[in-house]
Amino acid sequence: MPKLTIVFGLVDDHGDHFSISFPDAPRCTGHGMTRETATENGAMRLRKWVATGHEIYPRTAQELGWDDAVKLALQLGMELVAVPL
Repeated sequence: MPKLTIVFGLVDDHGDHFSISFPDAPRCTGHGMTRETATENGAMRLRKWVATGHEIYPRTAQELGWDDAVKLALQLGMELVAVPL
């Protein structure tokens, strides 16, 4: 059975749409009219990103909590979500 890899993303509510970015996958993002659509689009982009040869070393939620940029994003109201790869 293959190992399930979880990558954490930051969901941002822009008022008229949502976006998700992945701290461990630079420049890999997703967008949508709902939080769920943005997360699904981001997951699809993340899978394609990995399939094209980009390496990813996902950190745990606890490790991301030590990242100053992630801490700031959370303070600004973004939401940390787990995305299966």
